[in-house]
Amino acid sequence: MKKLLALILALCMILALAACGQQAASPAPAATEAPAAAPAGNDSAPTPVDSAPAPAASGLTDADITKDLTIIVPSGAGGATDIAIRAFVEFFKDHWPTNVNVINIGGAGGSAAYNELKNYDNDGYTITVAMASYPMNLAIGTFGGEYTWDTWEPICGLFSGYFSLCVRSDSPINTFEEFVNEVKTNPNFKYGLYSNSPATGIRLVLEDYTGVNFNAIDVAEDAKATELLAGRVDAVADFFSQQNIYVKSGDFRCLGIFVGDRLAEFPDIPTMKEQGVDYDITTQIMGLIAPQGTPQEMVDYICQKVQETYEQEEGLKPKYDELYYESLFMNSADYTEFVQGLIDNYDKFING
Repeated sequence: MKKLLALILALCMILALAACGQQAASPAPAATEAPAAAPAGNDSAPTPVDSAPAPAASGLTDADITKDLTIIVPSGAGGATDIAIRAFVEFFKDHWPTNVNVINIGGAGGSAAYNELKNYDNDGYTITVAMASYPMNLAIGTFGGEYTWDTWEPICGLFSGYFSLCVRSDSPINTFEEFVNEVKTNPNFKYGLYSNSPATGIRLVLEDYTGVNFNAIDVAEDAKATELLAGRVDAVADFFSQQNIYVKSGDFRCLGIFVGDRLAEFPDIPTMKEQGVDYDITTQIMGLIAPQGTPQEMVDYICQKVQETYEQEEGLKPKYDELYYESLFMNSADYTEFVQGLIDNYDKFING
């Protein structure tokens, strides 16, 4: 009997020691949690291509997305903004868990699209594009005080484009200097543009530089090139994404491009900056915005998916290069600050 009791006590001691050993070793997995110490929500940190996408800081996952996403483009189909957005969506849709739809509502410097957005729930499933002209239109009063930058929940910056100034190839104007002399001496010189578009901001810059109020001719959004080709206007400034094909074909002569450095493909075309036109309001950035009141977790989730697209899709940058856009990504905070800076600069430039 004593031997049996001794054996039972020995077994109990062995089991107790094993349990203690497991408890003592249990803190070890804490070492695997170290990556959580990295700053949460740091959108500038690259996401490894070969790793699974991390959930948004808000906690939303793909399984939480229950509806299609609709992006309203505030311009007509085939325009500069529309082409760039659709190029982005071709890659973005592979990262978004449901369908992504793009619809066009042009007119009134974007107001038509922004008004339409009021008819949708502010749940983040219907968003729009902040046009490159948005800061300028705020400064000149296009929106009549109805919209401000605070009207929206900025999601992220997407890309920027650059403008070019062109005349017909048979024009007697061969350089930007000759363009300046022409607008100063010829009151009948016709400068074509689509009102309340980014081209209006470029016109204001050129008028300030030359000291001349242009004889501005309003043309349809999709007719800027055809109006110049037909000789109904003498010069047009537009996104180079729209004008490059006519420069390549020999129909247009480009007098300068609003870009930091000369384009490798067009080394003979000078930048406007090197010709003395150096203004801090010529940056043409576009991004995504949602209605005010959109849940922050949805804003963060969309921003995360856009970031994944830019970091994991090797074909997006070459596509933008092909279209003469600059591929970029700005998180919500950086995009908000950047656009607010443009708004302030435009306000100072226009209103003093």
